[in-house]
Amino acid sequence: MGDLLGGALVLALAGFAMSLGAMDSASPLGALGASRTAWLGSLAEPALILVFFTVGVLSASDNPYLMNHAIAGSPAAMLLPTHLLGAVAFFLLILAENGHIPVDNPAGTVEISMIEESRVLEYSGRDYALVKWGSWMKFTILSCVFMNVFVLPWGLGSATSLVQGLLGSLAVGGKLALSAALVVAVDSSFAKLRFFRIAEYLGGAFLLALIGIITSYVVGR
Repeated sequence: MGDLLGGALVLALAGFAMSLGAMDSASPLGALGASRTAWLGSLAEPALILVFFTVGVLSASDNPYLMNHAIAGSPAAMLLPTHLLGAVAFFLLILAENGHIPVDNPAGTVEISMIEESRVLEYSGRDYALVKWGSWMKFTILSCVFMNVFVLPWGLGSATSLVQGLLGSLAVGGKLALSAALVVAVDSSFAKLRFFRIAEYLGGAFLLALIGIITSYVVGR
């Protein structure tokens, strides 16, 4: 099983391929979306790496499976400032990485203000369906890591029987539903930020993760 940094690299490569496709379409809006996405990625990726370090400090690993078992076996670790700050920062980055409010509006119809959707304006039919499917898979993966490592690490015991496997699948489905409900609540409660205010938003996520790492050395965990 690959570690979180390797998974983040795969997702970044997929985003790079999408940006190349947007620029290859020769659409000015596609190139605009690719440029904006690259700028956001340059701010979000360092914060994402720091978030992985916050939970890695507690579990002594960057493997999501080992992280899950380390946090699940030590519930008190979830109340440490390092873990809490990392969880908040990761949720902020999930919203940014998947084009949700307050960074982007997935239901926006004004092309000039789009970020993620402007890269795929030239797609249609099956190609557009594949692009959206990839976007949903990215959201699913990040939500799984968020819920199973930071929020509710329990319920993923070793599936030694069909019944345990089904129960684990139901647990993952319930956690994903809870994560989606949190995203919907944010989408319904806040407005989209102005583009040049997004740097402050991502900077806040970066600082939360950085403070979480510093706190781990102060409290000894």
